[in-house]
Amino acid sequence: MRKSVLIAAATTFLLFVQTGLAQGAAPASVVFIEPGFPIADSSAPPSAVKFPTAQPADADHLRDALAAPATHLLILPYASSFPEDQWPAIKQFLDRGGNLLVLGGSLLLEQRAADLEREQRVALGHVDDTP
Repeated sequence: MRKSVLIAAATTFLLFVQTGLAQGAAPASVVFIEPGFPIADSSAPPSAVKFPTAQPADADHLRDALAAPATHLLILPYASSFPEDQWPAIKQFLDRGGNLLVLGGSLLLEQRAADLEREQRVALGHVDDTP
């Protein structure tokens, strides 16, 4: 039931984005697509799920795609799995106001927990603020 609700919500959202693009009002989006990418807490996105209005980007091209000023949405179709070496680029994208759509799984909980722990250590003066 939960999976069908998530698929329905994602489909509705993507239709909204596609309709908005036809009207020239929707932001540019990037979908992380990497054949054979490991999935931790969900099944692979169905092959029927397409992202016709999103620019595909693999791990090698994700940083540049997210840095583009026109990019306002990142779609992660592999649940909470993401290329860890690209986390700084993803976090910077989100910090500047970018949007994130995660299909399935739990939302980047481990990385966010690590960020919160680091912020707390910095606030307490136990570590410097370099990444």
